[in-house]
Amino acid sequence: MIVRNNLETGTAAYAKQVQPANDKKDVASKKPQTQEAAAELKLSNQVKQIAEENVLASESDVMDVAKADDMIREANKHILNQAQDAVKVQSGQSVATVMELLK
Repeated sequence: MIVRNNLETGTAAYAKQVQPANDKKDVASKKPQTQEAAAELKLSNQVKQIAEENVLASESDVMDVAKADDMIREANKHILNQAQDAVKVQSGQSVATVMELLK
């Protein structure tokens, strides 16, 4: 299971890389708006990809737990069936023996 949790790709990185146009005082030293939009889209895409990976990993974990639960239930049924068969086999010996087994 790979779950990426990188705070630099989250809100902090977004705040560092993309600032609203009205906050910029020196337009000549800043990136053009098209480059900013491209950076914003790239960052949004990275965040979306990480979120998708996390959802897939979580779904996989849920499926693993459900499968393990089913396997445990089947094992319990098998054990109870074996115990029932053992009681049936030994019941042929005597009724008193069966009563001892059930105690």
